[in-house]
Amino acid sequence: MSAAGDRRPGGGRRGPVRGLRFQPEPANARALAVEALELVERSRTRLVPDAIERLRVEERLDARARRLLLELVYGVLRRRLTLDCVIAAFSRPRISEIENDCLQALRLGVYQVLFLDGIPPHAAVSEAVEALANRHGGAKAFVNGILRQMLREVNKTDSALDRGGASPCKRLPLSEGKVAFFSRDVFIHPDENRALYLAQVHSMPAFLVERWLKRHDRAVVEGILLAANARPRVSARINRLQTDREGLLRRLQSEGLAAGAGQAEEAILLDASPLEAVRSAAFGEGLFYLQDEAAMKVARALEPKPGERILDLCAAPGGKATHLAELAAGQAEIVAVDRDPERLARVVENCARL
Repeated sequence: MSAAGDRRPGGGRRGPVRGLRFQPEPANARALAVEALELVERSRTRLVPDAIERLRVEERLDARARRLLLELVYGVLRRRLTLDCVIAAFSRPRISEIENDCLQALRLGVYQVLFLDGIPPHAAVSEAVEALANRHGGAKAFVNGILRQMLREVNKTDSALDRGGASPCKRLPLSEGKVAFFSRDVFIHPDENRALYLAQVHSMPAFLVERWLKRHDRAVVEGILLAANARPRVSARINRLQTDREGLLRRLQSEGLAAGAGQAEEAILLDASPLEAVRSAAFGEGLFYLQDEAAMKVARALEPKPGERILDLCAAPGGKATHLAELAAGQAEIVAVDRDPERLARVVENCARL
């Protein structure tokens, strides 16, 4: 077995793979989450913020609904391989045969049931089905049937109650304190292919897991995989051509956004969603750029200096290019290139804002 979609266990749901589409305006966060996931899935270059902007999420949802949408979209993308293994175990059509919007709704439902505790499981299933507002009844029945069958065959419990007797093919660690058990095999057995097993359980590319297993003990690799799925805080890079850390922290506090110092000297950590951060006046004035601290190390490693000419060959949306410019005190020539004209326009926008 090479991927989750290759599994075709008996007893799965047979459902429509094609169906009539309608196009009413989506009414809630879950419907928009399905659309955002579809956009990201169909495009090789579109990122989540691009999909959010295209769907006019800020205009159509309040702050609470926007936070839910981001949790669902990023959560589904982060745990997609694991979700697909669960779906494949309960679906007769292969993953590749399920229409995109139905597949996204299934991923949405499985993610809510397994990884979110604040939503009752049956409500999560109903809401995932209702997210298919633009589909006919057959598609909804297909999604509903798979999700409700999964509900009947999964049990979430505290890790402290795990006695270790379950087959690894049926066991899914959800977090440090939670674990799920299925009544049927969901994952490949580790004795058959340990790298693929760990990849499926932790939603990580199998080639990376295989590489790490060659370099580290299994316990170290599993620690890496757990850390990779930990919920990250929103980090931002200070535009030091305009402000400093203390000045930016005071400014954000005045706008009602809590933030603190990051590990890198130009980094801050925000207690806010990315959408809340980009809606701030400080962001609009170019005082910071949303960027992971690990990504900040790239420009620093280059040590750009005033007067240098630097090529950024894959520049969109402009995080590293603008960081290079800031580190060179605005006195280097940065040539920013990208194969996608639409995303290259984001570089221009970010340069102008910063």
